[in-house]
Amino acid sequence: MMKLRNKIISILLPLTLSISGCLGVNVQTVQAKEVTETTKTTDSKFSFNPHVCPEGFYKAYGEEYWTSFFNLCDALREGKDTFKCASGDAYVWCMVGGALPNLFPAERNCTEYLGLYDGYSNGVGKISYSIPKEEFVKREREFEKKIEDVLNANVKKSDTDFEKCAALYKYIVDNYAYDHDYFDGMTAGTVNNWEYGIYRTFMTGKGICGNLSGLYNYLLLQCGVDAYEFNDAGRVHAWSYVVADGVGYHVDPTWGFSLENFMTPSSVRKKRLEEGNITGALEPMYYLDDVPLKKAGIDFSANDDRFAQLRKGWKILEVDRDRKVIKYDSEDGVKEFAYGKLNK
Repeated sequence: MMKLRNKIISILLPLTLSISGCLGVNVQTVQAKEVTETTKTTDSKFSFNPHVCPEGFYKAYGEEYWTSFFNLCDALREGKDTFKCASGDAYVWCMVGGALPNLFPAERNCTEYLGLYDGYSNGVGKISYSIPKEEFVKREREFEKKIEDVLNANVKKSDTDFEKCAALYKYIVDNYAYDHDYFDGMTAGTVNNWEYGIYRTFMTGKGICGNLSGLYNYLLLQCGVDAYEFNDAGRVHAWSYVVADGVGYHVDPTWGFSLENFMTPSSVRKKRLEEGNITGALEPMYYLDDVPLKKAGIDFSANDDRFAQLRKGWKILEVDRDRKVIKYDSEDGVKEFAYGKLNK
């Protein structure tokens, strides 16, 4: 535990990242199909899953941390004051490591970190609410219901990963706007960044790049597609890295004005960023400490370019699941992309 105590200052990293460029929040992630319970369904409908995490991050940070985190999520849903926690290190990671606002978005700005010594003892972590517990539980329930409504209106249980990625990309582009006021205030240091995040974006329909990619990732998480938040080395911009049907791609819902930013390989992603004067390595965001992620050796490659035709389009108009066709608008009018004929 001493090693982590000495590194508590590093907690500031994922928090201060939110004030650079248009990042907004930390790593946004999605559910690992094999390591967490899949999103439950009733009559082919999705229902909210409180236990979600990216497959690679589960491998990197380990069962002890994730079990403690899911215990925290369960306790928050019930308005409890404590949760079973494996260690002091796990407590710090759960409360301020970055997973909480990204994998349990309604918590944003509703709890206060008590510190390691006041917040953890003998296998029990404490929760301090900054709003009445009854109010928080109501807030969480309303959030869960809206998540279910959005999923069931836009994706189907039988969808392939690609169809889920396409349908939810369309949903984000059609229903959310970039929050220029927030960005300007964040740059000027005149806004309270803790008030912003995935939850606010979901409820208000606006956000900056980290918020928009975070929401996209979270919705994919809820329907079983693995996704991570990525950024450039300078942390100027944030977008999504998705694993669709076993293959990695970059997706940028913030730059959704063009399909040039949908399901692209790393080479294309780098080129698009360079056109915006954003350079440096493409890197996944992480929770508190990037050492476990590096040691896990997660494959974040993106080399497949089977969706290149879509880059000629502007926006997705329809995901025609019966015909396995994407209808999209372009300079030459409405076009179709027959994704069902692609070789895997």
